Amino acid sequence: MSDRVQNTAATEAKKMAGNGALSGAVIAVAGAGGPAGRAALLRLAEAGAT
Repeated sequence: MSDRVQNTAATEAKKMAGNGALSGAVIAVAGAGGPAGRAALLRLAEAGAT
């Protein structure tokens, strides 16, 4: 990923992250498929991610 794209992605993630510490983490794993992705989303939900 180029520096420009990475910086833009980071900026957008910060705007979308909300107030929770784990909010940005949900964006990172939302596309994960299968049992591993589901398990990751469940762990984040239990931790209070929105």
